[in-house]
Amino acid sequence: RDIGVTGFRRVLFRSWTPAITDGYTRTYGNRVGRYVKIGSYVYVFGQINLATRSGAAGSYAYIALPFPANGMGQIQQPLSVCSTYGFTHTSIITVAAQWDAPTELRIYETTANANANYLSPSGIPASGEIGFYYVYYTTS
Repeated sequence: RDIGVTGFRRVLFRSWTPAITDGYTRTYGNRVGRYVKIGSYVYVFGQINLATRSGAAGSYAYIALPFPANGMGQIQQPLSVCSTYGFTHTSIITVAAQWDAPTELRIYETTANANANYLSPSGIPASGEIGFYYVYYTTS
């Protein structure tokens, strides 16, 4: 959708279809993704409604980014907001790009001692919802 404000450059949000890759074969109720690239910064918004899963889990879960995250340290998390529904754990869920996998928005859980670990694919329910907003830097 094109949003215009007097005196500012018009911004055109583009669509992309986010999906969780975690080893399982998944079906979705709905998936909505929007992004805008302004200069070297990419702003992504997404909502994924999970319906079913089958097969075997992988070692971690991620959402493919529309552009690779570049020029970052170990983990790039300048701004990340994530909300979930149907997840059955008490840790905080967040998303972040990582230097060794710049095309992946990995799903983490932050424990009480503030350590961030990959969210196990078995921790992502067969049915539920994840919504996210993420801002990152790219050289693409």
